[in-house]
Amino acid sequence: GRLPPEVIQRIVRQSFGRFRLCYENGLRNNPNLMGRVAVRFVIDRGGQVAQVGNGGSDLPDASVVSCVTRAFSGLSFPQPEEGIVTVVYPITFSPGGDAPEPSPLRAKTGSDKEGDMQLVLQQTVVIGDVGHSKIQCSAAASLPLEERLVLWRERLARVSGNPNSAATLYYNFLGNCEAPTWRERGLLLSAMVDAMPAVSQRVSLWRILFKDKGAADTVYRATLARIRTTAQMRELHDALGLKRMDPGLLEKSLKEAKTPADRLKLLRDLTGKWPGDLELALRLLEELEDSDEPAAARSYARQLRLRNDANARVRTAVGEFYLRMAKRPGGGDADIAEARRTFGEIVEFFPDDPVGRRRLGDLLRAHGWFDEAFRQYETLAKLTPDDTTLSLLLAASAQGMGKVEEAIRWTEKAGAASAPGSDSNAGRVARAFASAFLAWAREDAAKNNRAAELESLRERARRLTSVDAPRAGAARVILTWTHPELHPVLWSDALGSPMPAPDTDPLLGLAQVVLPTGQGRIELRLEPDDARHAARLGAEAVLTVLLDEGTPQEKILRSVVSFPSPEATRRVFRLNSGAISEER
Repeated sequence: GRLPPEVIQRIVRQSFGRFRLCYENGLRNNPNLMGRVAVRFVIDRGGQVAQVGNGGSDLPDASVVSCVTRAFSGLSFPQPEEGIVTVVYPITFSPGGDAPEPSPLRAKTGSDKEGDMQLVLQQTVVIGDVGHSKIQCSAAASLPLEERLVLWRERLARVSGNPNSAATLYYNFLGNCEAPTWRERGLLLSAMVDAMPAVSQRVSLWRILFKDKGAADTVYRATLARIRTTAQMRELHDALGLKRMDPGLLEKSLKEAKTPADRLKLLRDLTGKWPGDLELALRLLEELEDSDEPAAARSYARQLRLRNDANARVRTAVGEFYLRMAKRPGGGDADIAEARRTFGEIVEFFPDDPVGRRRLGDLLRAHGWFDEAFRQYETLAKLTPDDTTLSLLLAASAQGMGKVEEAIRWTEKAGAASAPGSDSNAGRVARAFASAFLAWAREDAAKNNRAAELESLRERARRLTSVDAPRAGAARVILTWTHPELHPVLWSDALGSPMPAPDTDPLLGLAQVVLPTGQGRIELRLEPDDARHAARLGAEAVLTVLLDEGTPQEKILRSVVSFPSPEATRRVFRLNSGAISEER
């Protein structure tokens, strides 16, 4: 076959933009990347490209070579005269400054083994002509990703709450080669969102990065993943300029509706009037769930999942909805599968976001899928290696799987990684977790008459709590919960008047207080919005009381506490004479 070399050159040059893009992607990883990519391809009798392959490239980036080679596959040429044409087309890529001058076209003609014409076209393409130059990378660029994450967070902490300064730092990091890959940029952007305490600040950061579509989309999704409460959802609507209904007016209108059908019609009308109000949309889903319209409820749940502004709170609510529908007549495994898929969507669009990964793990643990939760926390540990609380989450998952010894080892690791000093809050929280796990194990061993195991667990408890063991006659009260949307507050009269528990970590789901006399008043409080939400979720907390902990005379009292109605904002218990009773 015959085809003029100038024709081949002209058509290939028309695609230099594609090759340039491949090379620019390589420059992000190595600003000094240079070398030759030689592509060998066949122009068939119809003028289409076939049999594209590497023709002897020396550019030291396989992904760029592969990208350029693939770009040749889409070219189209005039039909050769008599047969096919085999072409070897080398292109030299170099950042500006060090490349040779573009060379004139040189063609060498020969024949391949089958006698068909073979053209070798030589030309240098200087990509530096489009503005690339060598970049001096910072010392941080050579650090492992885990260490860079710590460094990024330290720098971002200095500009906490300032979106403009955070954006400036972001581009400085990129210019210093500290985040060359998209995964690294995603983690950096996630850390930037965490450095903005308020939802409005996160939205401002999104607006600043708006022209950088990939970065802006990542910030937006990270912001949605951090929406946990009704108040945060309202703040997001206000920051985005979305219209929403006044909450007080909504409650008043719902109270005035006389029947469930009236409430359903009212909510449908209101969501049509305020389509951007996600809290209103969730209230409509709840009303559909309570009505006799399961098909309509499931259909609306699917609509909510497909919304671009569906945040973590929305996906959590929809997943919980499916789990409740699974328990109804006509429900079952299909609803459970939908629930798990909905929970998984929290991380689907941003798998490297630590907050979304944490929420997914918490939801799986709250519903008893402890092995899967453990795997999520292991992934999270790779994303945030400096987070010492992850050991406690792994401990809680191991305890749920019945691996008590492994759970205790994880709590011991958390205690060792906490701030120095036996009186640090992190250390006390870690020991409280371990105390609860060990107490439940001792309770199980005692019920099943495993005396040797019981004594071994007591000894372990004595060693673990030797730092802050309550004095004789005192009672250790530990409240634990797993659901990320349950927010109880533990109060007691340990100091003579009602006060919140001193050792509390709401994100971990633990609060602890010591009653010096072994008796007193214990109270669990919820905000009204939380009580209504907890009643629908069916979320529960576990109240564990340890009297004479670690001794043969110890007494372990364990109660599961629920919040059955929206009015259950307070649950009050009295500990007296080694027994616990609820005050009505």
